[in-house]
Amino acid sequence: MVCELARERVAAGASSDDPALSAHLATCGACRALDAARGTGPAPALGADLLASLREDTRRGIEAERGPLAWLRSRTTPARAGMAMLGAALVLLGVLLLRRRVDLALYPTGRLLAELTVMALLSAAVLAATLRERLPVIRPTLLAPLLLAACLVALAVGLLPPAHLDHPASLAGTGPDLIPRAMACFGFGTALALPLLLLLAGLERDPLPYARRDALFAVFAGVSGLAALLLHCPITQGPHLLVGHAPVLLLLMLLWPLARRLSARARAR
Repeated sequence: MVCELARERVAAGASSDDPALSAHLATCGACRALDAARGTGPAPALGADLLASLREDTRRGIEAERGPLAWLRSRTTPARAGMAMLGAALVLLGVLLLRRRVDLALYPTGRLLAELTVMALLSAAVLAATLRERLPVIRPTLLAPLLLAACLVALAVGLLPPAHLDHPASLAGTGPDLIPRAMACFGFGTALALPLLLLLAGLERDPLPYARRDALFAVFAGVSGLAALLLHCPITQGPHLLVGHAPVLLLLMLLWPLARRLSARARAR
């Protein structure tokens, strides 16, 4: 059992008779002190031993917080959120300058700005909900609307009427070309979103794999991938967008636990 889960159980009034909780309290002075302070467990027999254990836990924590990743995590919450948004903006700027869609002049400006604005607002809401200090579990009342909004954005990518049909490249990606073109876009969007996923793993202060928080971090990277595809791919056909663009968000949710493990290994070095 990890410290965060043990402290949640202690805070909820769980009994130290719980085998998993008891085993953790036997080896962690900080959690044992919290358990004793809340009156859910026996008072420590030797205050000097408890103090030494707390000091050792603190020393190990300080030693683990060194290096570039520790510097990133030590920034303020607004600064870390700004770094994440800046990373996404740089990805989109790179696509716009180097690989922008060939039909950009024909794409309705109002619709393009509206789509990018919705994605930016969703990304900002996700960061505001997940980069707070010591917030191990996102409240269901906050989680459900954000995940629902992410699903709606992904579906809207392919279900909205085509933005235009005035460029030959916009009419491609159907029939025999559907799967090859869709897989090319899927790979492109995923490749651009993965660095953002790793950046979020580095900015996150809590290395524990809480599924709710994980889903929202994956939403941020996935939505950034969708925005990159919006600026890159000229195809406006719904089937192509549903098969090649929308699944980027789902894949990022599946890959997020791997990114967290890589980040945890880097912290342990």
